[in-house]
Amino acid sequence: MSKRHHSPSPLPKTLLLLLFALPGLLLAKLPPLPQGVNPWARAFPLFPGILHLNLSLPVPRKMAIQAIQVDLENPKIRFFATQPDPDAGKPMPDCPEYTIRTKRLTTGEFLAQCRKGTYTNGFPIPVVLAVNAAPWSPWKPPYTHAYSDNMGALVTNGKCICPPNGTPGLVVTKDNRLEFRDFPKDIPPANDVWIALCGFGMVLKDNTILPGDNPKDLHPRMVWGLNQNRSKLYLVAIDGRQEGFSMGANLHECAQLLQWLGATDALNMDGGGSTTMVFWDYVTKQPRLLNQPTKGGKYQRPVGSSLGIWYQ
Repeated sequence: MSKRHHSPSPLPKTLLLLLFALPGLLLAKLPPLPQGVNPWARAFPLFPGILHLNLSLPVPRKMAIQAIQVDLENPKIRFFATQPDPDAGKPMPDCPEYTIRTKRLTTGEFLAQCRKGTYTNGFPIPVVLAVNAAPWSPWKPPYTHAYSDNMGALVTNGKCICPPNGTPGLVVTKDNRLEFRDFPKDIPPANDVWIALCGFGMVLKDNTILPGDNPKDLHPRMVWGLNQNRSKLYLVAIDGRQEGFSMGANLHECAQLLQWLGATDALNMDGGGSTTMVFWDYVTKQPRLLNQPTKGGKYQRPVGSSLGIWYQ
């Protein structure tokens, strides 16, 4: 594994010109880009088996996008998710109608704690890339609650921390296969689930963009996708609410973008100010942001759960 970090490489000029010339084919409700255009052809290899694309689109509005492709056929790649809080199962002290499941951490803190071994009794998990994951409760003033609940099915290391609430999720099975699954409310996850992290809902299924989008509902987004044979995982962070830099995307645009990147199925995860993508910088020896979150571009919101990638 490389110990050096290189600055992200943007798409080649010829491909950017194609995107600018045919904006409607990518991000409006029109057919996808023509076959034969491979957006990953000049992607930057951030880590072994992990490619990074830094996209900047001018239309239909300014949109800054960080896209990751993970090679699931790389036998060394493994996944790790937020672990239960030591007080899991108790009522939240500042919001007793909710149950403690996890402690809210920024995704950067999650990555750093994995590498320090905080979650594993001192045994480090060398996570190299992490993204925020599931929406959570409580989400009400003052928005500073220390713990998380109501995240849909949350499974880590084969243990169900939070029960299903009917939302779909990404599953990593015990034999390290990835797939999207439905989690009916109050039905325990199957025994083969090693990790499960749920989102708001699918936006792309069987290569079909799902209905129900509000075109004016523009926000920062975190969207996860899988290709048809489940050999590639896509993690996409779209920044938003930043005039002159990136104004966000609606769900239809998210689905079209994931489809163009190679996904046949995609899940809308927690977005807005939670949208965070970080990697481990071997030079500075600390987590480093890939995207530019709201509130000035450096603030990371403590979130209920995160997903990390490491090498066995």
